[in-house]
Amino acid sequence: YTDGSMTGGIWRQLRATGFGIVVVSESGELLGYGFGAPPSRVITAAGAELWAVHIAIAMCPFPPKIKTDCLSILTSARAGNAAVIGHQKMHARTWNSITAALDDDVSTMVESGLWQWVPAHLSIKAVGHATAHNRNRLTIIDWRANRIVDALAKNGAATVSNDASTSDLATSAEALVKHRL
Repeated sequence: YTDGSMTGGIWRQLRATGFGIVVVSESGELLGYGFGAPPSRVITAAGAELWAVHIAIAMCPFPPKIKTDCLSILTSARAGNAAVIGHQKMHARTWNSITAALDDDVSTMVESGLWQWVPAHLSIKAVGHATAHNRNRLTIIDWRANRIVDALAKNGAATVSNDASTSDLATSAEALVKHRL
């Protein structure tokens, strides 16, 4: 399971992103987890989640089964390598790293079922119900792992985020400018 998080989104220069990865067995046993911060050029939560996918793929000797709550990653991957690595694409550098690690077209990961979407931020009452974008039901393992990986991604962003006084200063400066205008 992968997730990305972003803090300080109002001001691009103050943004901090983090990612989380949770590894579970088929039976739902927690095998491992981790979090971190992608390079500073990654400035969106989706970019941080894509970085988590990159790390997961780079660390495995074979393409792992990945579940993500970022539907835009899967939508992009379905379009194939040519669609995601163009110079005009925001996350082309990360996609290039992913395609190099896979040594295959990213669309095959989605088509083969190795990359799957799982809904996020749902109550436990959603467990057992069909998801919106596939015919699979949300399992208790999916629900639990997604909550853990979400917290890990937030921790990753917190490790590199500015302290509250920096945001307060920017907010104060913005108010001053508005007042002067």
